[in-house]
Amino acid sequence: EIWSHGDGGMVRIKPDGDPTNAFRPQAHLSVSVKYPPSADGHDFNDEAFKVDHCGNHLPKWSKDVKNPHDAACPAGKKFLDDHANRTHTNLR
Repeated sequence: EIWSHGDGGMVRIKPDGDPTNAFRPQAHLSVSVKYPPSADGHDFNDEAFKVDHCGNHLPKWSKDVKNPHDAACPAGKKFLDDHANRTHTNLR
């Protein structure tokens, strides 16, 4: 389910998780901002950035975050997981 507002705010609710993402099988939601705000529909490509549960804006892709570690090492994986966890809120 996707809700959007005229100001560009958008909430995606996935009560059954995301079957296309092995890392997000649980029920969750994400908040984002579309650009331009008047963009028709709910296309992921129209998302400018994500918003965490504290209202901070974050890149929509973990790959767009400067990882201070090698992504293949445990610290690098944890860094990317932490970003994903900040931009997705579990529902259960």
